[in-house]
Amino acid sequence: MVDTRPMKDSPLVKAFAEQESYETQADRHINLLDRMFWWSDAWFYARLFQVIFGAFLKTRLFGYNYRHWANDSLFILAIVENCRVPVRVEGLKHLRGLKEPVVIVSNHMGMLETLFAGGITIPSGIKLNTVVKLSLVHYPVFGPVLGALDPITVGRTDPKEDLVHVLKKGAESIRQGRSVLLFPQATRSPVFGPARFNTLGIKLARNTGSRVMPLAVKTDFLGIGKRVRDLGKISRDKPVFFRFGEPMALQGNGRETHEKTVQFISGCLREWGGVVEEPAVCKDDNVEVKEKTI
Repeated sequence: MVDTRPMKDSPLVKAFAEQESYETQADRHINLLDRMFWWSDAWFYARLFQVIFGAFLKTRLFGYNYRHWANDSLFILAIVENCRVPVRVEGLKHLRGLKEPVVIVSNHMGMLETLFAGGITIPSGIKLNTVVKLSLVHYPVFGPVLGALDPITVGRTDPKEDLVHVLKKGAESIRQGRSVLLFPQATRSPVFGPARFNTLGIKLARNTGSRVMPLAVKTDFLGIGKRVRDLGKISRDKPVFFRFGEPMALQGNGRETHEKTVQFISGCLREWGGVVEEPAVCKDDNVEVKEKTI
């Protein structure tokens, strides 16, 4: 069982716990080491791997818990800011207003949303579980850290099997009081394709009687690598955006809620200069699972 005790306060923790939004300060200092590395990707990845390796040591020596996850997540956020990249997180009031777990449905651009998830939600008192690729928990160093958080894993080879697994494990998380963050896309992409945005989150919310909270992200600062997808080029001219929407109760079969979620994400991305494919509303997927399989 994951340790979900409250974390210790720090300036960043307080910012995410008390403010309605978070934004990088305009007068934030430029990191000297970043300058010494000639603004290359090397410094960013050196610092990122330092955090991940430190998390690995904590996992092996003491076990890894929510407090570790949140602190390391915010450390990575600060590393991004030190690359002269502004970070803005909006809608934090919706997190603090939650009285019960929800299903958080987000678009998926890259690794940052997974890396930031703990830091931007846990300070608001959220107990979180995430749906991740099965291959991630088998990564050296990073895999044991992620595995210690007991995520919901999907293989992405059999959509029906993944659906059954997410609905079963997601329902267990909801019963334990843990909100579930999932990305209803086949793969990460800097372009948001509503037609490829499936209704997995809606199905989980319907089966558990939970509300759906939309989350829009623009995290193409960290690109997708050609050889290793998780190690892409960083783009310092691309700000990082997160925006949580107001949680919505499902009506009927949930189609309206799904369309509102897609419209929320599409609208945010257009506002931020992102790319959204047409049509603006997703076609429903055809995979159905009977209640008795859960």
